[in-house]
Amino acid sequence: NKGKSVVTWTSCSSQPWLTVSPAAGSVAVGARSYLTVAVNNSGLAAGVYTGYAVLAPSIGPAVSVKVTFTLT
Repeated sequence: NKGKSVVTWTSCSSQPWLTVSPAAGSVAVGARSYLTVAVNNSGLAAGVYTGYAVLAPSIGPAVSVKVTFTLT
């Protein structure tokens, strides 16, 4: 966090097979925060899948990261 105040945030995903954790947190000035994005391919048929991991901070716009994988 290069700003001048603490930033709180929430995270979510656009697909049930895609998880983002933790679901919420905060980042102190000068600190970093890390998220884990995971795919649960259990029960999915072969194919190409696309979803988004979304981080919504208390200051500034939300950020979406596209996640695509191929299950063979």
